[in-house]
Amino acid sequence: MLTIFLILLLYCARWIKTSVFLGVFFNFFYFSLLPFQKYSTIIGILSMILKISMFYI
Repeated sequence: MLTIFLILLLYCARWIKTSVFLGVFFNFFYFSLLPFQKYSTIIGILSMILKISMFYI
């Protein structure tokens, strides 16, 4: 499930090519999921991976 989500996000990132949109998108999800500690850390890790991968796209 998470891998499919990440692949879809990377596919969208290829077309968008703006880290600003993805940063806002991930910050929105991160703050909306803050009460759920498990999910917020998963989203945080995913956002870090995506921010790193944005340099290679």
